[in-house]
Amino acid sequence: MSAIVEVPNASPPLNPKPLLAKIPRETVAELCQQFGSLIPLAETDDGSGHPIDGAKLLWAISGCESTFGDHCEPRFERAYYSGGYYYLRDKRIRQAVQMWGRDAACSYGPWQVLCINTQYSPEQLGSDPKIACDAAVHFIVNFVLGFRKARTLSAVLDTYNSGNWRDVHVPVKYIHDGTNYYQGFPMP
Repeated sequence: MSAIVEVPNASPPLNPKPLLAKIPRETVAELCQQFGSLIPLAETDDGSGHPIDGAKLLWAISGCESTFGDHCEPRFERAYYSGGYYYLRDKRIRQAVQMWGRDAACSYGPWQVLCINTQYSPEQLGSDPKIACDAAVHFIVNFVLGFRKARTLSAVLDTYNSGNWRDVHVPVKYIHDGTNYYQGFPMP
């Protein structure tokens, strides 16, 4: 997980970029292709004995998180906001909320990346799909594959969604849908 970038002036910009509510599927697919090769997946298994394909993984996650870019509106995650479960347990989250307010407790873009899991601001994540894809890749590489050591498609999807593939909280529908998108929902 990345550290929060310190911003000298936390006041909102004078002309903030608009947050994107929808991104064309073709753009999402292009970003999946462009960034998928940056994910080191040689030691993984997609369920059929082959390494996970990075582009297909990003595509599957975008399917689960935003219906392939159709629903990119920021999603408020209550547990990361003032008084929430993770807010109370993580100083980084409290600092991010202090800096960006409620926006720090939201996820953004086709991959619905939580602001606190990136080095980017809420505005950057919500207004630029390329930045959102970079943030998703960074999270997968450093947290999902690195810290949590997920090595199967199921474990990667579980960790991306719930934070830990080894706990009792298994997002069955998310894993099912993500696996189906990975295996049989082709990119445009």
